[in-house]
Amino acid sequence: MNGLEVFTKNGKMPLLAFDHRGSFEKAMKAAYPDPQTLEETIALKQKIIEAVADICSGMLIDQDYGLPAFKNLNCQSPFLLPLEKTGYTDAAGERVTELMYSPDSLLENGAQGAKLLIYSNHNLPTWEKQLDTIRIALENTQKAGLPLFLEFVDYEANGVNPGTVVENVTAAIEAGIKPSVWKIAYPGSREECRKMTEVCGDTPWIVLTGGGTFEDFAQNYQVATEEGVSGFLAGRSLWAEACTFYRDEEKLRQFLSETLPLRFRKLVAIGE
Repeated sequence: MNGLEVFTKNGKMPLLAFDHRGSFEKAMKAAYPDPQTLEETIALKQKIIEAVADICSGMLIDQDYGLPAFKNLNCQSPFLLPLEKTGYTDAAGERVTELMYSPDSLLENGAQGAKLLIYSNHNLPTWEKQLDTIRIALENTQKAGLPLFLEFVDYEANGVNPGTVVENVTAAIEAGIKPSVWKIAYPGSREECRKMTEVCGDTPWIVLTGGGTFEDFAQNYQVATEEGVSGFLAGRSLWAEACTFYRDEEKLRQFLSETLPLRFRKLVAIGE
């Protein structure tokens, strides 16, 4: 299974997406404009991780905040770390991913897998540069013995439409790209989910939440599960509210002890 067995539970990969860096800070600042401390940011991540650590089969965390929080808990869950720099380089209006971390550094930090986020639009000139970045990541993670979760975030630039999620994945596969797992947005419909399963073949695909509501994601995940998805890497749709009241101890405690675990368990149940 190329190292995926550690992230698999009852045939599915119910994973927590929690490698948010800049966007996490922005969400905290939007709720409380006065600057939060590094300790405060790590503490909030620690509380969120603790709330679902026993429910998820693994998690995606970041090196800056998530990893210290994870280590503070002495958590035993398997985890992924990102390879890319947060954000992107702007190339004449197009988004270019830059590698920042090596697979060896991920191993040194205890990771059992790697994640690479690629802003994807196969109709743009920078598509070839993005493919080259993927190829470098694939070669290096394979040498390190780490499975690579490849995340595509489709986007429009300079009036050029990216096409569908399936079309971008298909274009990458036709260019020889074969990650351990595809991490993508909900393809849009039952038919597109079915196409994704067909296109991916023996490579599993999982869905990300993309910042929508939990209710919408749960409905989409139900459809995707029926059409062959292998799990999820769920993030903001599950835990985003925690950033809006993280200094309200009672409200945060209730959310983390009740709402968040219930949401995660509902998704796990859908996949069973």
